[in-house]
Amino acid sequence: MITKPSWIGSKPQSLITDDEVQTLLGLYKLGFEAGEGKADPQRAFFESREIYGKLAAGGKASPVALVVASAAVGSFEISANPEGTTTVSIARVSYGSSLAGIGAGIGSLLGGPAGGVLGGAIGGLLGGIVDDKKGKK
Repeated sequence: MITKPSWIGSKPQSLITDDEVQTLLGLYKLGFEAGEGKADPQRAFFESREIYGKLAAGGKASPVALVVASAAVGSFEISANPEGTTTVSIARVSYGSSLAGIGAGIGSLLGGPAGGVLGGAIGGLLGGIVDDKKGKK
């Protein structure tokens, strides 16, 4: 029998709720499909941004869920192409979102919700630097 980790659930000490797990899995699916060419990146970006906006504005989201959702939205890149139209793309492998999630998890274990927010921010920043460097090589 598989048991759910203690950091997922509806209890006050949980880092993310069951509903947030489903929301974050949905964000992951949107980004993954857009990165693999199975979905329109522009549509995925706007859907991801809307989901993040609802989490942030709802006032009940956990800090860890907000950090991970923010990193998911941040993995999209918006640019203007030479014709003047907007192009939305997503990194197939984004170290920013991966390290933000890992940092949030480790930070939460060491320092509770505040540690999760700080760890996610640091992980996302470091991952973003790696993403930027990969693009310049």
